[in-house]
Amino acid sequence: KVIWPHSVNFVGHMGSYYGGSNSEEAILYAARDLNYQAIEIDVKQTKDGVFVLCHDPKFGNYDLESYTWEQLKDVKVTETRKSGLAGDTVIGSGKYTYKLCTLERYLEICKQYGVTAVIELKTSTGISNWTELNSPQTSRMPALIKVIEDAGMINNTILSTSQYMCLAWTRNNGYDYIPCQYLVSSCENQEHLDKCKEYDLDIS
Repeated sequence: KVIWPHSVNFVGHMGSYYGGSNSEEAILYAARDLNYQAIEIDVKQTKDGVFVLCHDPKFGNYDLESYTWEQLKDVKVTETRKSGLAGDTVIGSGKYTYKLCTLERYLEICKQYGVTAVIELKTSTGISNWTELNSPQTSRMPALIKVIEDAGMINNTILSTSQYMCLAWTRNNGYDYIPCQYLVSSCENQEHLDKCKEYDLDIS
């Protein structure tokens, strides 16, 4: 007997296959047209600390942490990929040109369409186990949480990351109600399981 008590059923990974991954277009398509209950994205930062949606350290040929948001906001990347539209079975059938999307815009879309925000924190300045352990005064977690709170999404957000001390930060700073998923290479590891028990984390 399979019991599935969760309200989240379909999660769009990095938005959807419409447009570039982590792009505003991909997120809108997943929320508005596919009616996903949740949309997962990847978060990194610009040189001046603006949270942007990107899986990799670079967007186009630009290293995110070497350029400010003002320098990056108009950079365009073109990809060829399957559109995700019904009946489109040929990979590489569409070209998409898109720009970086901010965390604020993503959260705005999630709120508008009643979608759960699933935010994967990628390694970046101020978001790492090293930072949280050795120089917590430089942590960007307070700034990240403020963006989520200001968007009115603090009660409809899931955090996911391999940076487990960032997840522990939520538990130590009054955000124990935020669902957190610890991304690991194997759950058959006592250390991983102990961390999840200590900080009340789900395990990937």
